[in-house]
Amino acid sequence: MKKLLAIAILISLFFSASAQLIPSTSNIKVVKLPVPKKQEAKDVDLDKWYDPSTVKTVSRIGKGYVNIDSCLGKDCDDANAKLTIPLIYFEDKDEDGFGGSDLYFFCFEKAPDGFSANDSDCNDNDKNISPASGEVCNGVDDNCNGPIDEDLPIYTYFFASGDYAADSSNAIHSCYNYPPPGYVKEVAKPVLILSATGHPINMGLHCLSWEDGSLSANNI
Repeated sequence: MKKLLAIAILISLFFSASAQLIPSTSNIKVVKLPVPKKQEAKDVDLDKWYDPSTVKTVSRIGKGYVNIDSCLGKDCDDANAKLTIPLIYFEDKDEDGFGGSDLYFFCFEKAPDGFSANDSDCNDNDKNISPASGEVCNGVDDNCNGPIDEDLPIYTYFFASGDYAADSSNAIHSCYNYPPPGYVKEVAKPVLILSATGHPINMGLHCLSWEDGSLSANNI
């Protein structure tokens, strides 16, 4: 009997001590963790680019919206799947279809009026100069390919001294079909014309021209 009483006392003491070791729940506060926020936006054309004007911060992605983290970027035209970011266009000041070096960004599939998708115009202030123009003899790169006055007929002109005698050893070559000042087309030779009495008349120096296949005397 005494043993049973001792055991009962020990059990009572054990549970009493255990109760003191267990913390009280009356001081425990329940903390609610915040729900992660997400940003959603419209992607009407379903091209994986979102409409930046429709961005909202939400806790759950709504119907008809996409998580912008899964998109490729901001869509400049969410109604056109072929157009996502603004494109580069070059100002075409002379409106010849070829742009200059001034560039702009537009959210258009095609270049707007006054602009071009290329920058190949070497002189955007002159509509007669562009890659579509033909080369003419003017000392200018008319077709914007680099060389000047290429693939044109070349003429030879001879330097003329003070007595109008052309120096065949001093010549220039040009695409112009007329000689520059101080030059002539042909080598000058003296021509003597006899009078009715048989005396020579001084007619000065003449040029013998052979360009048309015949000989003729032309006074300088």
